[in-house]
Amino acid sequence: MGFTAGYALVPGGPLWSFCGHFTNGAGVDPMQMTASRIVKDLTLMACGAFSCAMIAAAPAVAQSADQERTDQVIAEVGGEKLYRSDFEDAFQGLPPETQQMGQETLYPRILESLIQQLVVIQTGLEQGLQDDPEIQKRMELVEAQLVRDLYLRRAVEAKIEEKDLQAAYDAWLEQNPPKEEVKARHILVETEEEARNIIKMVTDGQEFAELAKKYSKGPSASQGGDLGFFDRGSMVKPFADVAFALQPNQFSADPVKTKFGWHVILVEERRKGDSPSFEQLRPSLGRYVGEQMARQIAAELTAKSDVQRFDLSGKPMAAPATQ
Repeated sequence: MGFTAGYALVPGGPLWSFCGHFTNGAGVDPMQMTASRIVKDLTLMACGAFSCAMIAAAPAVAQSADQERTDQVIAEVGGEKLYRSDFEDAFQGLPPETQQMGQETLYPRILESLIQQLVVIQTGLEQGLQDDPEIQKRMELVEAQLVRDLYLRRAVEAKIEEKDLQAAYDAWLEQNPPKEEVKARHILVETEEEARNIIKMVTDGQEFAELAKKYSKGPSASQGGDLGFFDRGSMVKPFADVAFALQPNQFSADPVKTKFGWHVILVEERRKGDSPSFEQLRPSLGRYVGEQMARQIAAELTAKSDVQRFDLSGKPMAAPATQ
């Protein structure tokens, strides 16, 4: 198991726009991305809306490796092929909320965007824009960023150890203790009078779950008002305040008013929530530790370098205090 790291290639972006994670060796090295992936990532960093992502999802052109690609061809444009993997790369570059629409739903839009982008790229190449001074200047900037990022990635890979991630996990657990959770049922009605009538029926011994199925207007009515376990922050404040004040097998003596209506609440269990495991947090820990190390490495290199600083008026200024 090795550590791979990626960097946000944003023009003018911070030196430590670093992210990393442990993989089984099958992860994609950002230094080996196709031109289309680099262009896509650059644009996605700047926008992230569906339309921006589609503009960014430009396919690679003049791929000498076409004959080596064996996945399904989804389009041919001016003699060049688009592959299913191009579509999948573009889909994965979309925001998670957009991906929820599903590949089948988004496929026609993504395919058409890929085709249009390839047509535009081919037209630009035919006009010789690859030799335009503006393109050359931007390529120099990308090259400088890639050199920066590759140096930091390799430096972090040589330095980071499992114990660093474990220390970060221990610190996270200390700062984020398990949250208290309750398991509850509720009955949601439109008026306070209805809620008070239900409280009387519960007091008289009628089954809470059956009353919920019969009277509740909430989406959990068919499950007897069962809300499962939840923490305080998962519910609106008036509801949470009452629920977390009740003990197991207690119900609210008075109706609870929220923006959804009037509630009668029954708490069935209380417990401490489970903290995420080390393995569950490993990707986030890798990103966090990697960022910290990248900052430290950059600061140490700068401290050993011959650097002169000037303020906005051109006068010499001291280096910032070490943090």
